[in-house]
Amino acid sequence: MPELVRVIGKAFLKEGKPFLQVENSSFEISSGGSQLKEGAIYRIVGTVREDANTVDATDCRELAGFDLHTYLAAMGKKNSA
Repeated sequence: MPELVRVIGKAFLKEGKPFLQVENSSFEISSGGSQLKEGAIYRIVGTVREDANTVDATDCRELAGFDLHTYLAAMGKKNSA
């Protein structure tokens, strides 16, 4: 059964395909990823394919003004508490 994920990360293109960098991992964004702008921060909701490297996005939202480093630092503090 496909796993539903919600991730926040930075978009980049690799060989013309949209990817999302999430901490130390990256995922190809298959369906729904064509509008991603390189360097922008997005919240992606979708299902992970069996290869575990591709997400079929059902919702892609750009988070304008979002500070990814502050968010990750806060999540690190929350997870270590």
